[in-house]
Amino acid sequence: MTEYHKKRPMRIEEITSGSSLTGLEPSAVATVIAVIPVADGAVRVIYQTPEGTLKERLLGRADEENIAVATTERPWSFDVTDYVKTEMGKADQLDGQRKSSVGFALTSLQRRLASSPESRHIEVKWRVKGAILKSANF
Repeated sequence: MTEYHKKRPMRIEEITSGSSLTGLEPSAVATVIAVIPVADGAVRVIYQTPEGTLKERLLGRADEENIAVATTERPWSFDVTDYVKTEMGKADQLDGQRKSSVGFALTSLQRRLASSPESRHIEVKWRVKGAILKSANF
């Protein structure tokens, strides 16, 4: 299951279609379909819930503190690294061919998971969102 973490609040001008946001729905991450400026400091956001329902909401300055980009954390990548480190430590206590085989299998596992198309896609999205958030923090 994907874990989402709330980041810094965002200004309503930063909301774009395709963004995954927390705060539009009480306990879910919503995907923004469209953002329509209504007035200075107000936008109408059309979004989709995880269940696929389309909804809309009028947002103003007062809503900014509750709306944030939902970024996917990648606990599995760190878990794999920790697992490999732990098991490599155990493998070091083995002897001969078995030690080499276990070490090779663990290294292959980590490389395969780290280079899968899905993990590369997630990594690129994560880095792009991080760069956007960094540039907005000037």
